[in-house]
Amino acid sequence: MGSESSLRPSADKVDAYLRAHGLVGRVREIPQSTRTARDAAQAMGCHISQIAKSVVFRGETSGRPILVIVSGANRVDEASMGTLIGEGIQRADPEWVREITGFPIGGVPPVAHRSPVARYIDRDLLTHPEVYAAAGHPNALFRITPGELLDLVEAPVIQVDGPSPELTRDPGDPLPVSWITFDCYGTLVDWETGMERAFRSVLGPEEARETLRRYGETERAVESRAYRPYRQILREVTRSIVKVGKDGVSQFPQGLLEETLPEWPLFPETTEILQSLRKLGFKLAILSNIDRDLLAATIRRIGVPFDRTVTSEDTGTYKPHPAHWIRFWKDSGAPPATVVHVAGSLSYDVGTARRLGFRTVWVNRRRESAPPHASTWEIADLRGLPDLLAPFHPPEGA
Repeated sequence: MGSESSLRPSADKVDAYLRAHGLVGRVREIPQSTRTARDAAQAMGCHISQIAKSVVFRGETSGRPILVIVSGANRVDEASMGTLIGEGIQRADPEWVREITGFPIGGVPPVAHRSPVARYIDRDLLTHPEVYAAAGHPNALFRITPGELLDLVEAPVIQVDGPSPELTRDPGDPLPVSWITFDCYGTLVDWETGMERAFRSVLGPEEARETLRRYGETERAVESRAYRPYRQILREVTRSIVKVGKDGVSQFPQGLLEETLPEWPLFPETTEILQSLRKLGFKLAILSNIDRDLLAATIRRIGVPFDRTVTSEDTGTYKPHPAHWIRFWKDSGAPPATVVHVAGSLSYDVGTARRLGFRTVWVNRRRESAPPHASTWEIADLRGLPDLLAPFHPPEGA
């Protein structure tokens, strides 16, 4: 990392902005210019698609600035972008870019601009563990995770190389829902009961309850590190929370959770409601933090076919990272506004799905209070889902 004293004034400004938002020590000076995405990728030792280019356009009618945060491997389809915003666009000249943003071309960051700028994010940026953006100067970059970028920028996520028709519609006239995507464990499957039973079989009731509590607190931290298969996550978490006996050996068999997982109980209404939704014409998918074979065993237990699945094994990430939803979007071809994501967790699922433009349903089985910013439908269990989504029934033949 470059020292603060060596940063140019424009990079200092970006550094201060990031620090104010809790992102400390992210800006890095590079000896050579990173004016192009290829230069930046070589300097950082990453793939060009991990470089976040801030490309500035000017509305042909309004003259307003539009900034698209684009993966270094992509180009903006200007015709589609013009359709999206309702007017033609043209690439802005360097003098106007500096006047509006306060930064030179080749160093324009996605934040800290001099004037208000309409911003959009390329969905392809959001599939990586982390990306790198210009930090105010052609010789400065900062690293950021996709989740942090979504929080920092708060901009619509779009397909930059083609149309995103759902964003051009009146919000009061929503598209019909063609897909319902589900989190699995905690939404369709009662993972807490299943896991507690496994702990209880070895540790006894009191220690099993306490171990389950500590599991929930520990798992997310373990998942936030470099990707490992979910089987390994199960073993790492239990190894860190289950007491070691006097002989130095863990009381808990390391493979027990993965062995019992296919038998974890479904919530009572799961199968019936999924069957009802299929009869109504909705396509169903699962987006899950798990390995493919473990999910396949659970789906056999559910007894209802799913049209698509996305697992952490497919994306190399764990939710709340946005890659699950981006992978589903790209594979299914379904724009987020035509999809409803159903989940029992605000922090793992609902928040990210909302930021990506998906409609969401929170299955609030614990009757928890929602934070003020949680804009989502809410139901007590899955039995409320068919009536809730009936007005958004997919058109015949969809």
